[in-house]
Amino acid sequence: MPPLKTAISLLQFTGAGFNESEMKAALNILELADFKINETTGRNDGLISASEKGIKETEQWEEGRVTINIESKSINFNVFSESTKEEYFEDYEVEKDTVIEDLSFDIANIKFDEFDNFSKIFEDNEGVVFFVKETNKIIIPIE
Repeated sequence: MPPLKTAISLLQFTGAGFNESEMKAALNILELADFKINETTGRNDGLISASEKGIKETEQWEEGRVTINIESKSINFNVFSESTKEEYFEDYEVEKDTVIEDLSFDIANIKFDEFDNFSKIFEDNEGVVFFVKETNKIIIPIE
């Protein structure tokens, strides 16, 4: 599969899609008429942009970003806010005995062949708080 289609497929796997105007741009600019592209159900699911205007607008409003590097076959899954453990307990007013699980993934460099496992961790542990040893931070999904 060509790199562009691979990238779009991976973004769609995360739940992202094109809005109506960007879907038209994708079909015309990117010449994806023979490729299944998903329409987004909302900004929170993730937006894929194809036009220069759409890309700039998305960048202006984004709170997080999933970046796919086709060359290194890795994903930077930057859709989390981070805080230290101390900030987390203070800012979110949670109990000190809250279970915090260690996360063994570098969220800035998830290899393509590891993404299913990474995704499954979050699907199987909804509501669990994760601590990333490499950054010494707690990560909280952006909602």
